[in-house]
Amino acid sequence: MLKKAVLVLGVLVLAIPAFSYNTTWDGDPDNVITINADINCYIQIDWQDVEIHFEDDTFTDWWSWQLMGVGYTACPDPEEKFPLDPWAGDAYYCGDSGIYYESGDGARIFVRSNNLLSMTVTTNGDLQGTINDPNNKIPTWFTVCLAPFWIGGVQLQGTVPLDGPGQYLYEDPNNPGVFLHGDDSQGHNYPNQYAFPCEPAGNTWTLGPMSPYIQGTIKFLARIHRHGLADPGDSYSTTLNVAFSTP
Repeated sequence: MLKKAVLVLGVLVLAIPAFSYNTTWDGDPDNVITINADINCYIQIDWQDVEIHFEDDTFTDWWSWQLMGVGYTACPDPEEKFPLDPWAGDAYYCGDSGIYYESGDGARIFVRSNNLLSMTVTTNGDLQGTINDPNNKIPTWFTVCLAPFWIGGVQLQGTVPLDGPGQYLYEDPNNPGVFLHGDDSQGHNYPNQYAFPCEPAGNTWTLGPMSPYIQGTIKFLARIHRHGLADPGDSYSTTLNVAFSTP
């Protein structure tokens, strides 16, 4: 009887080490592998045309009784006048309202970027006399369109005559100084483009940052308000400062 008890006891003793089994990890049991690739930022800014000219005797410019809210009609105006004619917009045939003219000629910038890109435009005032009297001024505005143009790899849809599908820029009604585009409900696309005033100097608007992939043409046109002989004869000029930036 004693021998059997000892044998049972021996079995119990041999089972004890199984309940104290441990695993020792030398190092963490899990981790993360990171894959890196540094792709260089590429931005192309091609200043294709940086001058806007009104014409005196061609059919490239446009006219309207209003600054905005209506499509412009090809020149000449109802009295066979072009925007540089001394009598253009004179009170004898259009009253005190004058006539607005839009340039057919435009400034063009081609851009391409695989990085965030912003454009800022700053005015330097209305057209100003450069020969006879710097106090001679002509009220001046500019319009901007993106056509054809891709943002985030998606082409902008809309109508920009002579330039294909695209959209016009307008000012954010809730954030002055911010360019917006693509909202047809605001009525700022063709034929009702938004005109930005060049006066006073120092007005600034910013487009973006636009997300890549970005590619396309940015086109600027000018608008002036003529009052016939009330506008002194002179050689007029003004500028827009255009600057691009990326983070």
